[in-house]
Amino acid sequence: MVMANIVYEGFEQGFGEEYPGAITRLGIRMTLEYETRFLRHFCATDQLLPHRTEMVISRFVDGSASVTLPQLEAEWSAWTAPDRMDFCCSIDDLQLLEQPDLPAIVRFIVHHAAPEELSSVAPSLCRIFRPDEAFELLLVALKNSAIGKSSNIIQAIAHTRHPEAEATLRRHLQSVWLNGSLWDDASFVNWTAFDATTCIHYLLRLGASPTELEDFVRKLSAHPCSRNRERCRKLFAQHYSWLSLPEDRKTA
Repeated sequence: MVMANIVYEGFEQGFGEEYPGAITRLGIRMTLEYETRFLRHFCATDQLLPHRTEMVISRFVDGSASVTLPQLEAEWSAWTAPDRMDFCCSIDDLQLLEQPDLPAIVRFIVHHAAPEELSSVAPSLCRIFRPDEAFELLLVALKNSAIGKSSNIIQAIAHTRHPEAEATLRRHLQSVWLNGSLWDDASFVNWTAFDATTCIHYLLRLGASPTELEDFVRKLSAHPCSRNRERCRKLFAQHYSWLSLPEDRKTA
């Protein structure tokens, strides 16, 4: 079996003699800082390192955790929110480990997960299901999600290349555009505006005309939040030359 994540290369031979108390990766020794139901978190303690160095190992990969569909169905509602999120973040590991009931597990999650959990699992759907089923499940995820938490679902819908993907993203863009929080400033990122920008980005990648989306982009390029403005410029400068102009000339 070929593992996609370099952290797991050679996992069949284990993670070293000190594991699970510590692990050494690329010459850096990291000790176990804490563990959860599904993950082990390691951190380097060497004060000479220029920055904090961390690593997370899935307990599914080391064999200390396992979940079946019947167990998930019986226990999901009793799990803590962090445990549910950790599990959703482990879906790719379960795929790499070829868990046989994984498709049924993911279908269950799509119909029962909270918006943050749906966002986490959405990118995996295109790798687990054929495009038609992935698209249908992503429609459910989009319906059950929340504006400001749908960017991963938007991306995954585009990646299905389904015949209805573009129309779906157009409708979602209109819903995002009408949301009252779209133009709020933010200390980090306005996530509603982030969703709108993501929609436009993938509509363009699906073949939409830059001309018909230009008004959206012009407005987002003047967003009160500086990080939203910068993301707009980075994503769309290749389509709109005016994005490289000084701020006071962009809306001219």
